[in-house]
Amino acid sequence: MEARPRVVTLTVSGLPDAQVWTPEGDRESAGQSVQVSVEPDSVLKTRLFVVAPGNGDERQEFQISAQAASNAEKGDTDTTQFERPENEEREP
Repeated sequence: MEARPRVVTLTVSGLPDAQVWTPEGDRESAGQSVQVSVEPDSVLKTRLFVVAPGNGDERQEFQISAQAASNAEKGDTDTTQFERPENEEREP
């Protein structure tokens, strides 16, 4: 452990053309990843906003990865679900 804040990159993958941002950002500046600062010896809870094109399955798995921006430390990846609103035009 180091007694200094770290910058962590959160990246979305497995969801084509997805964009992500935090409450500190906005949709216009969204991308496939965001960076957050984490205080030493702590856990950061942050909300991620994820948007993706409307075409696709109603539910689709995607991954969120956390990696120190320095790439010196081991990162982690978690799989979650993206849920699109029902679309009457979507084919079964």
